[in-house]
Amino acid sequence: MPLEWFGHPVGKTMLAEVDPDHVFLHHLAAKHLANWKNRPAGKEFYHMFVTDEYGKGDKLMMRKLLADFHHEMYPQLYRRDAISIWHIARAAHTCRVRRGRLSWWSNLNARKPG
Repeated sequence: MPLEWFGHPVGKTMLAEVDPDHVFLHHLAAKHLANWKNRPAGKEFYHMFVTDEYGKGDKLMMRKLLADFHHEMYPQLYRRDAISIWHIARAAHTCRVRRGRLSWWSNLNARKPG
């Protein structure tokens, strides 16, 4: 779905306060990117989600991270840190994640504008 379909109020709502240590993101990065050199910490992944700023190689790491999850993990991203469904959808669009389970989950949260 186009990114605009995630810009509705529910899609932009953040259910959690900012976790200053970004423990959940750090855990996911450690688990799913364990063999990557110079793997960003949770704080850096959080920054990528909320600012859409990526350094060299970061899009590849974000794509790997998002594509490697079980579908049950996607809701945990916005329940455990201040990340919205829209942030997740934007990261998937920016990093060109083409994964069935992410598409399935994100499409459940899409709403046609207007």
